[in-house]
Amino acid sequence: MCERSFDDLGSLPAVASAFPKAAVQRAGWLLQLMAHETGTEASTADALDELSHMAGPEWAALVPGQPATGTRDQRWRVVVNAAVEHDL
Repeated sequence: MCERSFDDLGSLPAVASAFPKAAVQRAGWLLQLMAHETGTEASTADALDELSHMAGPEWAALVPGQPATGTRDQRWRVVVNAAVEHDL
C-alpha cells in the first residue's frame, strides 16, 4: 500500500513511481480518457506527458488476466481489452 498522497496532478509522477509500470500505464490511459471525456485535457497535459514517459516497454492489458486483444494505445502501451464506462 502506498502511503503517499497528492493534492494535484503535478504530484502524480512522484506517487506513480511507487507502483508497477503496468499499473502506471493503465492509470495513465484511464486519466487521459477521463480528461478527454470531461474536457480537461489542457489542464492535465503536462502531468500526463510526464507520466507517459514512465510507461514500461511491455504492453499491459487494461484488464489483467483477460485476453490481450483489442486496440493498442501507443502512448501508454495499453491493450484496450474492455469497454470503459464512467459516471462523470
